Amino acid sequence: MNKFLILLILIFARDAIANKNTEEVYVNSKNIFHDKELDIIYLGEDSLVDYQGTSIKTNRGKIDIKNKKINIDGNFYLNYSGDIMKGNFLKADLEFNEGSAKNVNYIFDKNLKINAKTVDKTQNEIIFRNSFLTTCKIDGFFNCPTWSLKVKKTKYDIEDDFYQHFSTFVQVADKKIFYLPYFSHYGSKAPRKRGFLTPIPQFVNSNYGGNITAPYYIPLTPETDIKIIPKFYYQKGFTKYFENKIEYRQKISEGDLKIFLNNF
Repeated sequence: MNKFLILLILIFARDAIANKNTEEVYVNSKNIFHDKELDIIYLGEDSLVDYQGTSIKTNRGKIDIKNKKINIDGNFYLNYSGDIMKGNFLKADLEFNEGSAKNVNYIFDKNLKINAKTVDKTQNEIIFRNSFLTTCKIDGFFNCPTWSLKVKKTKYDIEDDFYQHFSTFVQVADKKIFYLPYFSHYGSKAPRKRGFLTPIPQFVNSNYGGNITAPYYIPLTPETDIKIIPKFYYQKGFTKYFENKIEYRQKISEGDLKIFLNNF
């Protein structure tokens, strides 16, 4: 398909939505087909879709312009508000208020990675099923630890940045360390609310075990907060001892005043 014909299709797709609510869909592809009667664009190889700042790359799928829905049967790569997702079998509305996908790798805010068999989103909630969760630091490359949380079901509240995990194993590689029937925590984008933050397990080796840190955050005033940071050391599934750190922080005109108290 020549470039001139592609340009005409892009303009048509844009105008079909713009005349109602000034929203635009941009499609860049070497091979696309537009069904004018049904108002559906069929995506071909190396297709790139952009809608309100969300970009999707795929080799196969379709966009229902009239109903503002996207359906991808094959693999896809999605960038949404700085979060990155890749997987397959994506079905969603173009505003991503509701949708589902399978075999998903999801990177939240460049520091939390979730691999899930299925993902379902409804308005302000995302549900992950049969997933592995671990913290990551992404500075041009993946830097993820060897530990992970194997979770049967995770409910994530987008607005509050709040996670609830049901039936969880803490494990290193394929070795299960211990079991948690339920726990919850806030993410890095959460507002100042009392509660647990993202836990951080660390594995040493099979002889010396490892540890898990479960920070608890307490906001006192708009300028003052306390963070209680217990670290539990375990060996072969049994807790041996723990270390606790209390961090007091207060904002002052010159910066932050911090006081630390440690006990072991």
